[in-house]
Amino acid sequence: MPDRHELNELIDPVLGWGLSKAGDVAISSWGAYRMLFAPAFGGASREWLSRTRASAAFFNARRTVPAYREFLQQHGAENPQAFEDIPPMDKANYIKRWPLEMLCQGGKLPTRGAVIDESSGSSGTASNWVRGVEERAAARRLIQYSARATFGDESFILLNAFALGPWATGMNVSMSMVDRCVLKSIGPDVQKVVASLKLLGPKKVLGILFNGVDGLNQKYSKYYGYYGKKRS
Repeated sequence: MPDRHELNELIDPVLGWGLSKAGDVAISSWGAYRMLFAPAFGGASREWLSRTRASAAFFNARRTVPAYREFLQQHGAENPQAFEDIPPMDKANYIKRWPLEMLCQGGKLPTRGAVIDESSGSSGTASNWVRGVEERAAARRLIQYSARATFGDESFILLNAFALGPWATGMNVSMSMVDRCVLKSIGPDVQKVVASLKLLGPKKVLGILFNGVDGLNQKYSKYYGYYGKKRS
């Protein structure tokens, strides 16, 4: 178990701001991104960096997000002494209890450039998350870098079999990957996946993203294999 991470309301936000700026530089290019995996940034160093940025995020959310301030008040945790004392959030005790605007910084929706992602609603009522310009840009770069680390520099075809429409993952993958590869967004339809593999040829399709599609593994495995498998 890691040691308790004591919070410092004066130092943590300043350190977090500096680390966030360094993080922006780290994801600004493929070469810089690869430096994040250098041995110097592993182990205890990565743990300290992560906890410091998380502490800064806590103070920022407490200051700028009305729903979060009320949440902390209700749990008697307005001034926690350590990161481990911050009450955990989930859909039931936080997301679904406040209006969408109160979950945003400043208590209002952005006027432009934001996307409202919606979950599938598989556990009940669908949940919504507002993602601004900076968050979407960072997510896009990280998805593209992860694909490059997995598949290499060569162009490839990706079949997006995540549910499309309002589902967050399907939309975000499509928006992020279209500049990195040849993308075909299908949705969770087994027949369409198999038909696409027959049309394009299994050795040309380097990745298939899917979630919650019964029998999809068995249906396409005879043509391709599992996500992330290299071309033979």
